[in-house]
Amino acid sequence: MKKLVYTIVFASFVFSSCDSVLEREPLDIISDTTVWDDPVLVDAYILDVYSHMYFMYNDYDTNQNQRNDIYTINAVADQSTNGRPNQDVVVKWQAGLLDENGGLEQWHYSNIRKMNDFFDKMESSTISEEEKKLFAGRMKFARALTYFTMVKWYGGIPIITESQAIDTPIEELQVPRNKEQEVYDFVISECDEIINNEMLPNEFSGARLGDPTAYVAQALKSRAALYAASIARWGTVQIDGLVGIPQDQENRYWQISYDASRAIIDGPFSLYQKSDNLVDNYQQAFVDEDNSEVIWAKYYDGVTVNNDWSVDHSVLGAAPSWMTENICPYLELVENFENKDGEIIPWDREAVASKIWTFDELYGNLEPRFHANIWTHGSNWEGFDPVLYYNGIKTADGEIIRDGIYEGLPALGANYRTSGRDFSGFSIKKGVDPTGDLNNRRGKNMKIQFRLGEILLNYAEAAFYLNKKDEALDAVNKIRERVALPLHTVIDVEKIRHERRIELAFEALRHWDLKRWRIAEEAISNTWTGVNYIYDFPTGNFWVEYKENFRTSNFDEKHYYFPITPARIANNPALAPENPGY
Repeated sequence: MKKLVYTIVFASFVFSSCDSVLEREPLDIISDTTVWDDPVLVDAYILDVYSHMYFMYNDYDTNQNQRNDIYTINAVADQSTNGRPNQDVVVKWQAGLLDENGGLEQWHYSNIRKMNDFFDKMESSTISEEEKKLFAGRMKFARALTYFTMVKWYGGIPIITESQAIDTPIEELQVPRNKEQEVYDFVISECDEIINNEMLPNEFSGARLGDPTAYVAQALKSRAALYAASIARWGTVQIDGLVGIPQDQENRYWQISYDASRAIIDGPFSLYQKSDNLVDNYQQAFVDEDNSEVIWAKYYDGVTVNNDWSVDHSVLGAAPSWMTENICPYLELVENFENKDGEIIPWDREAVASKIWTFDELYGNLEPRFHANIWTHGSNWEGFDPVLYYNGIKTADGEIIRDGIYEGLPALGANYRTSGRDFSGFSIKKGVDPTGDLNNRRGKNMKIQFRLGEILLNYAEAAFYLNKKDEALDAVNKIRERVALPLHTVIDVEKIRHERRIELAFEALRHWDLKRWRIAEEAISNTWTGVNYIYDFPTGNFWVEYKENFRTSNFDEKHYYFPITPARIANNPALAPENPGY
């Protein structure tokens, strides 16, 4: 089935029309009227806007420019780090050194301008009203998602919904910031307009699969309102509401999230369930495109644009040697996976380091999501069964050989990296398709943006705070039932938060959960642990060594919001004052 691929240059869609190229005006003299009166060119314009929404993707475009926003945000929480220790995400952002000059920006007003120009031009377009409505729905969703991304980053920002001409007086171009609550309300209102006016259908198929639908708008509404409710409950209103949301708005937002989530739960979606093998089933839920759980995903053709996620998180030997292992989970996350009987048992680290282990002895009793989400020494991987990620051989007399060959066996496992990475002992399987053409960086499996698993947990949290605890319990248990974990009999905040931590791991959500709950200072500011494995030559099993102080991360109170930055305020003084703490 042909899937819609967003990152395609504008001109290519000009030539994809069924009309002959000879009937087209030359590209460098296409008139404004021609563009806005031609559905093919309008569609190309919308796709160009989506292709610049880099915050959704981890891929390589046709010019091999990496867009890695998703895996970056996964490296600044309490679950994992970036395997490249020299990157800015580690040395600055993760280390708590983000200052007033910012970094890893999400200031998307150049794309907002394209969106607003679209709405202005479409008013005089001669294309059919039905096509106009559909085009407007797609663009309105893009605008809502972009504003949601920015409000998460900066709090209150200017809401600009009209086209700004180049000759507009400077004082009109210098738009002040709206309050944080106003931005969240704008995002929700955009979603409501799409849903209530039926601007988007409930589903797309064929060549349009990958376009946002009415259910996708509900999913954004579910997530955005959940975040707004959290900020109202745990945040603080500062600088006259530019950051923070009044507490009296909390229940309103919980209700909005609850209602939007319920609309999806009552819709055509169901948790992925195709295999009786619990590990395989969960792993396939993130790569199988024939998938009842997916609400919205980006699809790739492996030619025009490639999903780099599978390359970035593969094992050495399955992908280019200078890539792989970009997300490295901490031991502390591994310790938070439940056993199959539902218990969480942190390692007795001294005891673990004192004996020889098999993979099954150390990890075999962990619940299916560990094995589906994370690989380590001894894990199964396509073409490597097992993965050999040991760093040294322990001989019968206790000597540890770190290099060369001992009795015909290399001192380093076949999948162990020797340079360019700082590995925690773990990397990820989630969303990784090991059967792709990874050595040529041609990953083509989908990247999920919204799925039912998240919506059930959004619903559980909103229901809990609306005092609908039975509904919250049922939603969490649906998640647990899929992986055969014991069902809870009562529900509380910690159970909901734990389920989000495990179920949504590595989906670019954990950082924002910690922020919206206002627990990031405690959760992120920590020293993290990795592991090394030593191959035991007499038994063929392994010893565990610890990488103490593998990473140290810090999060200050000011980091709940990114800085507007002095440079932006100098260009537009109406953006002042700066966010608190900078």
